[in-house]
Amino acid sequence: MINIKISHLIKGESLKQLGKFFLIAFGTIWLLIEFPSSVNSDVKTYVESLGQNVLIFSTILSLIYGFFRVFPKTSVKKEFKASNTLVEIKLGDIFNEKTNIAIGSSDYFDTNYDINSNLSLKSQVINKCFNSDSKYVDNLIQTSLSNQNLTGIANESRFEGKKVKYPPGTTVILPHDNRKIFVVIISKLIYEGTRKHTSSNPQLLNNALNKLWETVKTEGRMKPLTIPVFGSGLARVNLSFLLLIQLIVLSFVTYSKNTRITEKLTISIHESQYNPSDFEELKKFLESMEI
Repeated sequence: MINIKISHLIKGESLKQLGKFFLIAFGTIWLLIEFPSSVNSDVKTYVESLGQNVLIFSTILSLIYGFFRVFPKTSVKKEFKASNTLVEIKLGDIFNEKTNIAIGSSDYFDTNYDINSNLSLKSQVINKCFNSDSKYVDNLIQTSLSNQNLTGIANESRFEGKKVKYPPGTTVILPHDNRKIFVVIISKLIYEGTRKHTSSNPQLLNNALNKLWETVKTEGRMKPLTIPVFGSGLARVNLSFLLLIQLIVLSFVTYSKNTRITEKLTISIHESQYNPSDFEELKKFLESMEI
């Protein structure tokens, strides 16, 4: 990740920004020096007594300011006063958070083959949070479905995994260490002969997010919520990584405008997905939001 940051700093655009902020800081410092010197002879005498030190100090301070402004960010956030909630987008591991978390699933809530792949967040939840006990997780899923009176559609022709599928947005709740793990369906399992893959799209994801927010609002008890970048993994939503984050933020903030969901939403970006340029764009995006 350090290499990524260094690479970003030496890019042409970053160097241009560094130069711009250096000149802004340097000009401001000299203005603060020259103006008092022009109206007060004692100040002028003191500044002249410093000699080259003034130039050296101004240059160093301006460079520090420039590097501070262009150094790659790993976190951006904004408080939305209308909904009294905070949105933060940051680099991190969702499993290091002590908050409620939410992850995605395909429409069958399958667990039997997830634990071996460890590719999906659902498989990682089973392995890291429930000691790889998929049967126990299945019981939690079924209990949550029953408690919410949620029913699916049976597919008896399916030759592996569970036989009942549920509509996108269906959300189950897994209790874990004084917090809740929300598992929401954000994709459909597609079969092509004996081969299978998951599929989703922006509209399906947006509808699923709205239903997730509804469940979190009623079951999350206003505790902070941490989520991944839904749709960036196996769900295969045909949007760029940056657009996916913007879609999630817009969905959350729009929903929160009418009813508060949680005091804080954190969107966690894994270091393997880190792009410093994304954080620059996300900062501008958050600052532009007036909802």
